[in-house]
Amino acid sequence: MSDGNRTEKPSARKLLKTREDGNYVVSKEFTAAIQFTAFFILLVQFGDRIGIGCRTFVYSWIREAFSDKEIQREALPALVQIGLFPFLMPILGLGFVLTLAMISAQLTVSQLGISAKKLAPQFSKLNPLSRIKEMPRQNMASALQATVLLPVFLGAIYLLVETNAVNLLRLPYQSIASGEFTILAILEDLLYKATFAFLIVGVIDWYRQQSRYTKQLMMSKQDLKDEHKESEGNPQLKAKLRKMQRDNSRRQMITNVPKASAIIVNPTHYAVAVRYELGGSGAPKVVAKGKNYLARRIREIAMANEIPIVENPPLARALYAAVDVGQEIPPHLYRAVAEILAYLYKVLGGRLPGMANA
Repeated sequence: MSDGNRTEKPSARKLLKTREDGNYVVSKEFTAAIQFTAFFILLVQFGDRIGIGCRTFVYSWIREAFSDKEIQREALPALVQIGLFPFLMPILGLGFVLTLAMISAQLTVSQLGISAKKLAPQFSKLNPLSRIKEMPRQNMASALQATVLLPVFLGAIYLLVETNAVNLLRLPYQSIASGEFTILAILEDLLYKATFAFLIVGVIDWYRQQSRYTKQLMMSKQDLKDEHKESEGNPQLKAKLRKMQRDNSRRQMITNVPKASAIIVNPTHYAVAVRYELGGSGAPKVVAKGKNYLARRIREIAMANEIPIVENPPLARALYAAVDVGQEIPPHLYRAVAEILAYLYKVLGGRLPGMANA
């Protein structure tokens, strides 16, 4: 089926199967944008503290390096622990938050998509020919993206430098603290604008990947029909199953004929086997019924087991139409059936086949 015929949206079943196979929407640009945004927020909130920690760490080691006392080998681990750990802990916390931001962004894009199948090795990806075939498409997209983004970022940097040109020219005449404050203010402004730009690019890429994902899963009308047929089941197979169920039901029904109290027939077309238990709380039940060939088979089994056969065409047709096998007869047929059973009970000397006598 050609792609041009795929005009229908993917069905819920196909979407579910695709997700079960571990195929989700993936937007690297959006994930990177969320990471960069988290980095910028953390840098604004805790940048001063991290900067002070770095400065303290460097000063302490320089001071130790130029001190007169000799550093012993045994004291080196303690110095590393005292000087390095306070510096590393904020860095480790920053890395943890960025990792959490990346995972959250990916779960958002994939709509909480998690699949263990992606952890299994896929040797098909090791095929160099398939990778080579994908390179033009991937490189073309990357080149187009770089062509659009590079002028944008260069323009942003140019505007930033032009806006802060006066402050940058004054840097040689400022103190270290004042110059540091100026540089940090310019960098914060740059990062703020870069964060905004990254978010725009990330959202655009997310939309593009979502559209591409949906387009790849588009279905033709024939695909929908085949899927519906598969979900509903093959008609031929369903027909065979129904036939097997009917055959099993008939075999089970035939085994109940010898337990019947009477067989009510319309001489050749209908036969209904009725069973009644003396002292029971219920009405007589239909234990077997059939017409044509099945009716003849019921009569044959009844004669072989000496079950009384009573010809009553209207009652036979009424029982056949109104009562399913295993059900009690309806109230409006009580009298007609009771008269037959009472007659047989009298004729057979106070007993009926299939009746539990008290």
